[in-house]
Amino acid sequence: MDNESRAIIDMGLQAEQFLKSDLGRYLVGVADAESHAATEELKTINPMNSRKVMALQIKIQVAEAAVKWLATAIIEGQQAEHQLMTNEEEGHDD
Repeated sequence: MDNESRAIIDMGLQAEQFLKSDLGRYLVGVADAESHAATEELKTINPMNSRKVMALQIKIQVAEAAVKWLATAIIEGQQAEHQLMTNEEEGHDD
């Protein structure tokens, strides 16, 4: 297995551990709450207030992106680990 695959697997495991930690759960909770609050505010805001609409959209996107990045790291790590196991079962040294 190459160093890049090892790094991806390690990063995925670290992301999983982080999400299980108190800090990780807190940050995901805050991101979800921020996104939900901004979404609720968007439902009632004057659509002509483009600056406020844009600010709320950005707030939602940032909150969702933070959680998405962690999820992506976990998925990529799992995929790399699966590929490693498949290669080992097939007798490849990739």
